[in-house]
Order: sequence, then C-alpha cells, then structure tokens
Amino acid sequence: MATATIIDSKKAESQRNGSLPTPPHALRMAARAFLRLARADVVWLAVRESRSQVAVVRWSEGARSTAGLGLAIEAGVGVGGAVLAKGEPWWGKIGGDGATRLSDRESTVLCHEGVKHLMAIPLLTTGL
Repeated sequence: MATATIIDSKKAESQRNGSLPTPPHALRMAARAFLRLARADVVWLAVRESRSQVAVVRWSEGARSTAGLGLAIEAGVGVGGAVLAKGEPWWGKIGGDGATRLSDRESTVLCHEGVKHLMAIPLLTTGL
C-alpha cells in the first residue's frame, strides 16, 4: 500500500463521493492517524492494485473535494509514482522546482486543493 500525505495551508472539510464504496476500516483509521501524527490538513491514501505497478487513491481525510479520489498513480510518473517505484518518501514545497516533479493529474488535484507542501510516504507491508 502507498500513501500520500498532503499538508495544506488551511484546514478543509472532508467530503465523500456517495458513488464510491466505503473503504476498509483500516484505511479510514490510517488516514485519521496520519492527520494527527503529521499534523497534516489533508491525507489521501492510495492502494496498490493487485499484480500492478499502479496505486489508486481510495480514501481522503480533510480534502475540500473528491477530486483526488480515483487518481491513478503510475510507478515512476510524478511524485507519487516516484515514491511508488523507489519505496522512499518525498517531501517538498509545491511550486518552483517541486512543481516540475508533479504529474499533470497530481498538479491538477493539488492546485484544486490549494496545497502548498507535500509529503508522499510509502507504507510497505509484509505478509502475515
């Protein structure tokens, strides 16, 4: 599983898209924990698709809209994709040099949300 933890400059209200299924309890709890732990304003969690190099944003906490839900993160494409491919966290300011690392879709979502700083952190699991 991969996660993108987004730090915004303003608190935002969580919104849900009623057409999307409710994610597992573990995802909801993880998103809330990241909000508290990192003192983030917005958290998006992406789950790697089975037998794929793509992760899809399935849950958010604190987002002003549902624009980020369903965002596909391809390994090696944009900030999220770099984190997915390398398994190492990334953080930086949005704008200037940081903006060149974003994919077009990441840039659209982050601009829509007014994000100023970004942390993308991979969550790696081992089998039971």
